[in-house]
Amino acid sequence: MRVVVLVLVLLAFASRSTAQNGFIWPQSAAPGETVDVFASASNSYQVTVYRSHDFGQETPVLTSPSLIGVVQSRQQGSYAHAPTHPDFEITGPITLEAWVRPLTSGNGSFQGIVSKYDNPGGTAYGIYLMPSGQLSFYLGSTGVFSATNRLLTTAPIPNRQWTHVVATWDGTTKRVYLNGVLDVTSSFAGPIYDTNEPVRVASFASSGVTGQFFDGQIDSPAIYSRALTPSEIVQRTGELADYGPGNPGVLAGCVAQWNFGERDGSVLADATGNGHVLELVNYGTRGVPGPSPRTQPDGSHSIRFASDEEINFDWTKSWSFVVPSTWESGFYVVAIGSRRTPFVVKPAPGTERRIAVLANTNTWHAYNTLSGTRALYGTHNGGDVVYYVGMRQTNPAVRPSLGIPAPLQHLVDAERHLYKWLDDNGYAFDLYSDLDLHRDPNLLAPYDVLMLNGHSEYWSHRMMDHVEAFQAAGGSLINLSGNTMWSLVTFDETDSVMEGRKFPHGVGGIPNDERWHSQDGEPLGGTMRCIGRPEHEVIGTGYGIGNGSAQGWAKVLEPSHWVFGGTGVALGEAFGTSGANGPMMSFEIDEVDAQWTPAGAQVLARGVYSAPAFRLDISNCQTRSSTNVLQGGDIVYYDHPGGGGVFGIPSVTAGGALRVDAVASRMVSNVLNRFACAPARVEKRIMGNNADVYTATTPVIGESVTFTVDTQGFPFATVFGVGAPRTRPLDSGDWILINIDSVILLNTGPLNGPIAQTTQVVSNDPSTCGVTIYTQAKLHGAAARPFRLTNSQDLVLGH
Repeated sequence: MRVVVLVLVLLAFASRSTAQNGFIWPQSAAPGETVDVFASASNSYQVTVYRSHDFGQETPVLTSPSLIGVVQSRQQGSYAHAPTHPDFEITGPITLEAWVRPLTSGNGSFQGIVSKYDNPGGTAYGIYLMPSGQLSFYLGSTGVFSATNRLLTTAPIPNRQWTHVVATWDGTTKRVYLNGVLDVTSSFAGPIYDTNEPVRVASFASSGVTGQFFDGQIDSPAIYSRALTPSEIVQRTGELADYGPGNPGVLAGCVAQWNFGERDGSVLADATGNGHVLELVNYGTRGVPGPSPRTQPDGSHSIRFASDEEINFDWTKSWSFVVPSTWESGFYVVAIGSRRTPFVVKPAPGTERRIAVLANTNTWHAYNTLSGTRALYGTHNGGDVVYYVGMRQTNPAVRPSLGIPAPLQHLVDAERHLYKWLDDNGYAFDLYSDLDLHRDPNLLAPYDVLMLNGHSEYWSHRMMDHVEAFQAAGGSLINLSGNTMWSLVTFDETDSVMEGRKFPHGVGGIPNDERWHSQDGEPLGGTMRCIGRPEHEVIGTGYGIGNGSAQGWAKVLEPSHWVFGGTGVALGEAFGTSGANGPMMSFEIDEVDAQWTPAGAQVLARGVYSAPAFRLDISNCQTRSSTNVLQGGDIVYYDHPGGGGVFGIPSVTAGGALRVDAVASRMVSNVLNRFACAPARVEKRIMGNNADVYTATTPVIGESVTFTVDTQGFPFATVFGVGAPRTRPLDSGDWILINIDSVILLNTGPLNGPIAQTTQVVSNDPSTCGVTIYTQAKLHGAAARPFRLTNSQDLVLGH
């Protein structure tokens, strides 16, 4: 019996669903749209989709059949290649040229520069760095590697400075020139071996596998079918690769020359006109200066390659699903075997609710810790700062919990607390990704309020444009995010590669001449406030206090403000001391600024901390410094000139506090009830004896409100009594009784047009965003009965 049990256990273990890696694309979709699943797995697995607003009670809404696991390869290392061509099959005199700025010369590895070379059986020609850092000029006559065919420079190529390297063979003698000066020579009888290998820049192949990647910058590599003369080489050195449309810099006999003038895209043009384009693999860092001293963004450009760069997985699709029409907009988790990835379901067009919430997908990608990528918080092997992150690849930094997450989360799990609070408090909302907002200038048009949440740090200019247009048109904004709108990002033409240059606060520091993005119209990169778009102008506050050690709450400064209505708080009272994601003012927190915060913004409460937190000071936008503080971080409200309002509890952990702290919860309810009620969209019509009616703002007790019932065009009234309901046309003898929160309004007709009444509100109902209406109708010869009007415009409310 024990043997049988053991066999069953082993079988179960062997067949267990395991996905080693996985991701989906796109990361947001509406009902009817297709989502592709990409997985690399060593055995069978399943894909399960969960609606995930309830921690620990996630509901599976879709499960795939058992899928056969396929292990899919990944390509690390950026380089460029051109297909083999007769022009490259050079067997006689040759010149190989490039400007190089290595970062890891002498680190013990081979690094290709320009090659038509596969070691050991396809070696034709190439220049590359030796493990010692010396430049090797290799020409092979048989295709079989021979160390005697190397010509090495007398010294290593220096790191972090530009060197012009030219290697020539005139049919008898090999020569290597460094910065226009002859360095070494040797004899070579030839001919050069004719191989079918492609031309590679920044790499060469070994046993058919591309590798030996270059860590550093390369500019204007070229191949000639003759040996350049010493005077030509001196001329080329003096030109500093400063070539462009007006001066391609091409000499006679040049087979291919790539000037790297393109700032984006995956194709690099051949300046000779011969059409030998290079195709980039794994992107490479663009928009970095070449050897020319001309400054960005119009100066000469090189490409910085990296042996560990990895931008987007070129995988075969594993499975697909179509988002069903029954799925509500919101946050979902796609489990690809054991790998979990977040997924946003957008509303179908025409089904939008009043509240839009933004999922921080840009920040998710910015923190991708995948080996080799390190996203926007790391450096490549050469120590250069990472500027790009692929969005079509696994992201181990973002792994949403199926269960209750630990506190002080700052990525996806920090956001989910708000979704649950909105659900629990009856607020219907639609969820979108950052990329949705970036792409669609009309995305926010149907909404009354936009909510930011968690760690909404990385924004594009288009995103900010679209939010500012929304505010100018009367839209309101609620910010429950810390470190909000802090850094600029842009996207490539496929919207699948994100770029961010965090000058002056990037890891390792970003040189001033590398601040210019290579995407999206060459905008100057950095923090939004330091490139002329301070986030304070949109949300009232900006990043000021932070890191995980900053844990605090808030003290009341303006207890009489309507935002505190119903809370009963007093001046100086503390609230937000605990939350589902830690205390309310924690991790990273934003503050008002005298220079940038709009006039009229009121600070309703301010954060205090149990231990010193750091305050960021970038007033000069050049250096980062900090001081320890025990208070700071501002809860604000102001009326926007466009007609809406702006409210913020600007902290990464604010959403979690709503679920625990009664004051914070009531404050956000008060604001939502005022922001998300518009007379243009009456969501619940008068039905029977009770109906919720939505107004432009929540009526305040003691306020006068005008209610209008427009009966014009109503074909009939339905009278409910004993037996079946009966109908007949309205006439001037009929009357309507409207009971509004115990205030009775009586109107006796004529019922053939608007009936307006003004009353003083004696109570309100925040949960329904308005007041409760009771109705009765009395027809000729009949007792008063509850009634309903059968027209979609039956009730219009306004102030």
